[in-house]
Amino acid sequence: MKIGFTNSAFASITDILKSNSGTNASLGSVLSVVKGFVSLALDYAGILAAIMVLYSAFLYVSAFGEESKSESAKKTLYWALIGLAVIVLSSVIKNFVLKEASGK
Repeated sequence: MKIGFTNSAFASITDILKSNSGTNASLGSVLSVVKGFVSLALDYAGILAAIMVLYSAFLYVSAFGEESKSESAKKTLYWALIGLAVIVLSSVIKNFVLKEASGK
């Protein structure tokens, strides 16, 4: 089966992966690429969340008792920790989905 412009508007991913059009793509290799991309994105997001926690700590220390700056730092810390929790949860979901998809 040659992949290209076809009459069918919706070609399934399994048809593309099963084709012998010069690629050796398999579901395992696609999962590997997706896993790598998602892992990299989650790593960068985790680094950014850690930087935001440090930034909020700096804001809080540099507030010198000013209520508005202190509240701003607390809100920044709150949302940075929420983001960190989302990142951890996303990593757990990613690992579960990839484990189930690979059949291991």
